[in-house]
Amino acid sequence: MYRMHAFYRFFVTILIGAVAHFFLAIDILVADEDVAAEGFSTADAFFEREIRPLLKKHCVQCHGKEKQTSGLRLDARSFALRGGDSGPVLVPNQSHASELWLRIQSDDDSLRMPPEGEPLSNQEKELIRDWIDRGARWSESEEDRQAMSDPRREHWAWKRIAKLAPPALLVPELPEFPLRNTIDRFVLSKLAEQGLQPSPEADRRTLIRRLSFDLLGLPPSPEQVTAFESDTDPQAYETLVDRMLESPQYGERAAQHWLDISHFADTHGFERDQIREHAWRYRDWVIQAFNEDMPYDRFVRLQVAGDACEPDNPQAVIATGFLAAGPWDFVGQAETPSPVLRRLARADDLDDMLTQVLTATCAVTIHCARCHDHKLDPISQKEYYSLASVFAGTKRGNRSVSQSQSTKLAEARNQLSKDIQDLKRQLQESKSPNWDLADIVGGGNGFKTGQSNHGIDPATGQVIVENRGFLENSAPNLFVESPLKIIDGVSIPDGGDLGNVIVSSTGLVAHNIPSTSGKSWDAIRNGPVHSQFSTKLAG
Repeated sequence: MYRMHAFYRFFVTILIGAVAHFFLAIDILVADEDVAAEGFSTADAFFEREIRPLLKKHCVQCHGKEKQTSGLRLDARSFALRGGDSGPVLVPNQSHASELWLRIQSDDDSLRMPPEGEPLSNQEKELIRDWIDRGARWSESEEDRQAMSDPRREHWAWKRIAKLAPPALLVPELPEFPLRNTIDRFVLSKLAEQGLQPSPEADRRTLIRRLSFDLLGLPPSPEQVTAFESDTDPQAYETLVDRMLESPQYGERAAQHWLDISHFADTHGFERDQIREHAWRYRDWVIQAFNEDMPYDRFVRLQVAGDACEPDNPQAVIATGFLAAGPWDFVGQAETPSPVLRRLARADDLDDMLTQVLTATCAVTIHCARCHDHKLDPISQKEYYSLASVFAGTKRGNRSVSQSQSTKLAEARNQLSKDIQDLKRQLQESKSPNWDLADIVGGGNGFKTGQSNHGIDPATGQVIVENRGFLENSAPNLFVESPLKIIDGVSIPDGGDLGNVIVSSTGLVAHNIPSTSGKSWDAIRNGPVHSQFSTKLAG
């Protein structure tokens, strides 16, 4: 369903492509080391003296750092060698195959470059052709490096992780704060740098309360506090940590944070906010994953691609509920007749899936790139839609996590239904008649044999199961017969100026009916009508 093996292929493709460009650039740049000996003092000096000024004068305005028409930049070596949307523009030693030369010497107004402004002179054109035929050598200057630099990549999150040596302490080790591990060196060093003293070590009562709130989300009992305070074991704190990590409540506490990150909810949100009856399965999977100390790489992989990685593992399929945990526009995707609104809702849905994966796993606000290259994080609009295509075949909805389990569940439900019907018959026989109108509306006999959520369409009198919104074809004060044996028919009374309304096939009249809106919503149901919730007590 989620096809997330494509997700990994995408990242590998990006990596391979980047490496290929890197080595391609090296190959191009070293392909003709003997160019300089054939006429120029040095190829690099020739480029700086003759070619770079021409590119600045005629090309960079449309193909530079601020603007990249057709995805092409000619203000730095790596960009020029990479080319634009239509591919490479420079083929070293082959001006006849280089798009740059073909464009600047073309007589076709639709192809000639530059399209506006001062054209290149014949002498300038010959310099470009000669430069390409001699290897298109391009020296990398400080100007190139500045052009290629992206200030967004200076953020610490994008820098390579470095192994740091523990800092030397600026002050001697403090007796009240002995060094227990390498991290303490970093803490004490930074405190000393700021002229601060470490806080005193917490007493046992404080420690167990901090630990319990942090790991379990609950305060410890008075008995637990007393036992910990009186425990003389040197490893008492470590033992307490292990015991809390082994507690089932640990998974519930830890899962709260991840469920917040995945914006989990058991309803759709939006104006309908319908209940998701099976959302609890994903919630419980997250809790179990924390309690089992699942490795993080597996934890993420199953949530993003569990059904592709392990299609026969029901738990792996349940884990993909991560992709459907967020809000879902039921009206925009299921109810609206407008194809435009449906496409918009679908685009929003894909955006939610994409940004959810990247935000939860990389802390990146990638959704900005939906409309333009990201202003803060180094993500282009092209990269956004490349990633969005990974999820293009994914839709939210209920699914079977295991065919064998589904079959067993269906059999159990059928047996349960038979047992319920037997009990209802026994109750009917043991009690005096006491008909239930709601049960009759559900197609039953008045003794709990009707189907929940079944009902009657007020506009047609027909039996209905699916949800409806406003019934545009219904008319007030019109009696409509019903095919059900026990129900005569239905009508939507609206007194208004009439006051009296016929409400049966026998001509029975209801008097003094008040004025209403004259509109109707959904069916007359055996249970709550569409989008209305009722409190349940004891089933």
